[in-house]
Amino acid sequence: MFRYRFDNEAQWKKNWDVQVTGGTERPVLRSEDSPAGVNRLYFDNRQGASLKFRGRHTFGLSPQVQYTLTARLHMKGYYGEIRVDLVDAADNDRESRACRFDPTHSPSMRIGLAGERARSIAQLFTMPSSHQEFVDLSIVFFAPAKSPQALLEIASSGGIETLVEDVAVYRNMTPVSTCNTGIGIKRSRWFGDTFFRVGRLFEAEAVAVNPQVTTSNDIDGDGQWSLIRLPEPDHPKIVPTENPWLFSEYTVLKSDSRSRDAGGMTGVLKLHCTSLYSGRYEVFLSDTYRDAAISFNGRQWQTVRGGQGEVNLGLVDVREDGFRLWIDHRHVTSENPGPLYVDYVRFMPVYVPNGGLKRRAGAAGCAPDAAGAGSSE
Repeated sequence: MFRYRFDNEAQWKKNWDVQVTGGTERPVLRSEDSPAGVNRLYFDNRQGASLKFRGRHTFGLSPQVQYTLTARLHMKGYYGEIRVDLVDAADNDRESRACRFDPTHSPSMRIGLAGERARSIAQLFTMPSSHQEFVDLSIVFFAPAKSPQALLEIASSGGIETLVEDVAVYRNMTPVSTCNTGIGIKRSRWFGDTFFRVGRLFEAEAVAVNPQVTTSNDIDGDGQWSLIRLPEPDHPKIVPTENPWLFSEYTVLKSDSRSRDAGGMTGVLKLHCTSLYSGRYEVFLSDTYRDAAISFNGRQWQTVRGGQGEVNLGLVDVREDGFRLWIDHRHVTSENPGPLYVDYVRFMPVYVPNGGLKRRAGAAGCAPDAAGAGSSE
């Protein structure tokens, strides 16, 4: 549908608006790094400058149709980021947004000088290990129901050298099946989505207590949650390219593609987290990536939105019998149909005056305190 190669300086200057912040460097074309003499866009961020390209060419997306965004990038350096965004062309405030990396926000949001958030339809970004060589990045996505005119943005920041060979957006004439692990869901930022995973974290597969609905076989339509195990890197310091979603411990539970409302048969997943000190916690569920129904007692249900980062389940008073959570792939996520993913449940202790924490009965190496009030149910 749309592809752009940076092979002609006069042409790229006609097709892109350029904004450089914090330096005097300017982007240029060069071919020294290419054995075949292919021109690449080059920009030197090492003195602290940030670069943003915004395309002048807009194109329409068909509502709820599957597309792929691809880019071929090279990041020379150990800290920084190159990002490719497909954005709504109506978001045309080109001067007020700075090209900067904010690790505290989800990949779907970009933070501007005035604090506004620009909606990203699809996004690609380099991982910290990408400085080694050129990488081909891609993501499959569904166009929004109210599909806008779209355009591309390329941004880079941090102490790196940036090289971009090409970017492209195309419609998948033969749609990719969403039952394939990772299709249609957002990749995670190394710092933004993992740096704040603090507190007590329980792997979903380790605390699932109804084994009749889980399996190690990844068969779509069997009514079970599949335990997906991704390849682990050979070296612990290298960010795994096989796990760009950064699933904890390289594992995740995945439901069938079809929800119950769409005729699916996936059983309800029940999690039971024990070995917790009694007391008050702020509880988080990993991003389910599609809308999910959850319950704290198996009877009363509520809907949580997927694709927006960790789900904050609120403040919970946990007693000695632990914390229980039921998860059901009940709802259709019309703008991004596909399976649910359940990676972990995370607990952050909350200070309660005169509340204290109490270890569950029989636990060793702990002096008992007054138990927190309330119930996890």
